[in-house]
Amino acid sequence: MANKSISSRNLAGLTFFSGIIFLLLNLTSIHSEYYLGEDLVEITVKMTESPADIHTRSTATTRYSLKTAEYPCEFWLSFSAYKLIKDDKAAKKQLDQIIAGDLVTVEIRANKKIYLEQSSAAMPVMGLKTQTSQILDSKKLEQADKKRLMINIGLSILAIIGGILIFFFSKESNPLNSVAENFS
Repeated sequence: MANKSISSRNLAGLTFFSGIIFLLLNLTSIHSEYYLGEDLVEITVKMTESPADIHTRSTATTRYSLKTAEYPCEFWLSFSAYKLIKDDKAAKKQLDQIIAGDLVTVEIRANKKIYLEQSSAAMPVMGLKTQTSQILDSKKLEQADKKRLMINIGLSILAIIGGILIFFFSKESNPLNSVAENFS
């Protein structure tokens, strides 16, 4: 019985604190991981190479990297932008057709424009278009990121509530059960 009590309490604590940590991670990364409609600026740049589809296991990163002639920073498409393009065959085909020398227009957060000249800066792209087509629409990205944020926050809150419920309704930790056992 003691082992079961410890495991229920451990599960409750693990679930509760996992929810808290996941919630805090989402709340602290709102402006870096999600596009929620902040002001954007458009910049037309010349590509120095085709967009690279980057997969790294060490950081679990999957994204498109865009290198330009005008700026040393790395332009990249975020998780949601990457997914939107991967799921849209026409957009994926248009992105794959970009080659060195092509002019593209990127939309970035207005408050990030000051970092364009920094070679170490990673510049998230919220919108992308060529002279002939829209590849990534910032409005669609905003909708996708808002949905993803709400799902992540909802899952965090469910984990927190689940941890509380496990703690209070597990037979071992319920104070009313221990009083009832004393009378048996």
